[in-house]
Amino acid sequence: MEGSCATRRMTFACAILICLAHGRASNPVVQAIQGRIVGTRLEFSPIDPKLRRSVDAYLGIPYAEPPVGLLRFKPPVAKSLRGELQATKLGNRCPQPPFNFGLMTVKGTFNEDCLFLDVFVPHRAPPKAAVLVFLHGGGFFLGAGTIERTPPTPIAAVGDVIVVTLNYRLGALGFLSTDDDIIPGNMGLLDQRLALEWVRDNIQAFGGDPERVTIVGESAGAASVSFHLLSPGSAGLFHAAIMELHQELNRSDILTSFVPVVDGKFLLSDPDDVYAEGPINDAAIIIGGNADERMLKVASFFPDHTDEPPFVDSASYDALAQVTLRQISAEPIVAEAIKLLYRNASCAADAPKCDYLQTLSQVLGDITYSCPIDKAARAFARAGRKVYRYYMTHAPTTPLVGNKWTGATHLDDLLFVFGLPLISSEEYAFTSEEARMSLWVIKYWTNLAKTGNPNLSSLDAELTFEETETEWLPFTLQELAYKDLSPAMLNGRGVKAKECLILNEFIPKLAHIAEEAKMCREKMSEHAEMSTKDGGAGSGTCTKETCPDQ
Repeated sequence: MEGSCATRRMTFACAILICLAHGRASNPVVQAIQGRIVGTRLEFSPIDPKLRRSVDAYLGIPYAEPPVGLLRFKPPVAKSLRGELQATKLGNRCPQPPFNFGLMTVKGTFNEDCLFLDVFVPHRAPPKAAVLVFLHGGGFFLGAGTIERTPPTPIAAVGDVIVVTLNYRLGALGFLSTDDDIIPGNMGLLDQRLALEWVRDNIQAFGGDPERVTIVGESAGAASVSFHLLSPGSAGLFHAAIMELHQELNRSDILTSFVPVVDGKFLLSDPDDVYAEGPINDAAIIIGGNADERMLKVASFFPDHTDEPPFVDSASYDALAQVTLRQISAEPIVAEAIKLLYRNASCAADAPKCDYLQTLSQVLGDITYSCPIDKAARAFARAGRKVYRYYMTHAPTTPLVGNKWTGATHLDDLLFVFGLPLISSEEYAFTSEEARMSLWVIKYWTNLAKTGNPNLSSLDAELTFEETETEWLPFTLQELAYKDLSPAMLNGRGVKAKECLILNEFIPKLAHIAEEAKMCREKMSEHAEMSTKDGGAGSGTCTKETCPDQ
């Protein structure tokens, strides 16, 4: 293994897994509050030899008692260790359905005894190193803290920070709720909180600073981060937050899926109400998404189109968009208003050559991701938090899970966060510009952890000329600034401002009016029917007695 890793053209698996360094005189050891923990040393060997660095990994550390038997569907109980823990291999994964997700596919042993975390410490880390804690995505039913082919080793090595990843309960085991004290729900979120408490209590033993902890999440992980920002019980456990691809849970999700719920304990009220009125836990925030977020979903509708994009005609567009539009309102006028917002004026509605592929992607992406991101960013800024917003427009040479035509789609920003363009591979190809872009992204993310400002690596640092050219301006309600994640790293203003103003402000009001009008029509119909049965003609008008207040 070591010989193959030393070759100039390393295989993809060897490069990403960083090849374990066997035969060393001693493994790294820490004495944590939880007990003595023995780890293993990994070697990060990127294309640029100047970035090479050892990383000490402590894998499969149990932070909670196995959530089985009487502890199933209950809040987690902190784990107490006896003796020495050999933390040299990943722990069990939480039960989940099999799902092929490319590089993000979760493999390993699946078992309910799955509440483990992993700690990655760069060799010769600075004193009191900043800490990144990753909360994985996967719709609250898939995922794992550390995935073998995309480990956080590059972030720790290049960013000079300690990285913690963790498992939390998924699906029914993590988010079943009977809406009472028997199974109140949100067990998975409570797992995350207990892991954050473990970091607070133990990270100093690894050389980390408990006063500089940043929680990072993508997709459902980003939603988890937002819930910790809104939950009083998580206050003080972190000091900055990064939400990649933040999405909003709609009410149909809450009714039909195993997802976080308002339980009166972890989440005291509906997140929309907290966004409107506060309070929001104090933290510097990075939040953003990608330009073609929902193109990955669109691609799933056309599984045979891997190399070339499909042609989406008007009928297909209407049918495929309808499911998402009906989640907002079942009233046809609401769907028509949204489609009008995205209508291509140069294309007649029945034109046979009109391709609605991009329109479909934008409608679904804005509703599911871009506009929830916009709403959250504005709420955090309104609450006085320092917010930095990003919008990735660069379509990677090699997508993470999408096709060649899916653009900058869901999860593609993780390629640059996890440093894949920095590693040589025969399977995956990236340009030198993408390698530089990845370095910038890692720098921004880890700087936020170090100082609360993505532009500064230390509080007494000054920006160089190059850094001034790429300075990330804060998002404010007046400027609406954002960073375009691309090789040029340009700044912009007001991304999706028009679309999100309509979707977040106007459409909910229109939906409310349409639904009230429907109720009024139904009341009128009932009143007329009753009047006819009684021998009267019926008034045929909507009165205060027969219709809801307007």
